[in-house]
Amino acid sequence: MDNYKLTKRSKLRELYKKAIENRKNAQGIVKRQRSAYNYYIQELLTKKWATVKQNGEKLLSKEMFKIIASQWKDTENMTRYNKLHIKDGRRFESDIERYY
Repeated sequence: MDNYKLTKRSKLRELYKKAIENRKNAQGIVKRQRSAYNYYIQELLTKKWATVKQNGEKLLSKEMFKIIASQWKDTENMTRYNKLHIKDGRRFESDIERYY
């Protein structure tokens, strides 16, 4: 089973590299798969920026990312973000196979 995943992943990686090399314009390129951490950051950043703007605080993005990263380490409910990551992986694979 692990062998199958590796061969499929390497096949997708090769197809993606070919797509980047052969691209004529940016419209034909497939967006890469997002990680669970990317989904987590996107959700929290929108919430944090809204509260920071509402309260009138000034918070540097560096500080905000430190806070979010420490919360990610403590997050016990990562399954939601992992499900989003897996779903996006399926989308990525189907897009690669469809376009290239």
